[in-house]
Amino acid sequence: MESGTLNYSARNANQCGAFIYSETPSPPKTVVDLDMDLDGQVIQVQAEVIWSRSPGSKMPAGMGVRFCEISPEAHNRLKQFLSGC
Repeated sequence: MESGTLNYSARNANQCGAFIYSETPSPPKTVVDLDMDLDGQVIQVQAEVIWSRSPGSKMPAGMGVRFCEISPEAHNRLKQFLSGC
C-alpha cells in the first residue's frame, strides 16, 4: 500500500469528529491518521471512518470520521480553535 500526504477540506468539525470532503472516500472502519491545520498550528489525530459517500449523489462526496486518538494537548488546541479563541 502506498502512503503519502493528501490534502482535504473538512466541515462540521466538533470535538468528536468531522466531515472530510473527498472524491475517493475511505470505506467505513478504516483508520486514518490526520494532520489538522488549525490556523497554522498542526495537530495529529487518529480517526475512524464511520460512514462514506461516493461521488454522484446529491450530497458532497466524502466521509464522516470519529476521532479515536488525540493527545490532551491536541484536544485542548482543537477545543480552542472550535470556540474561536
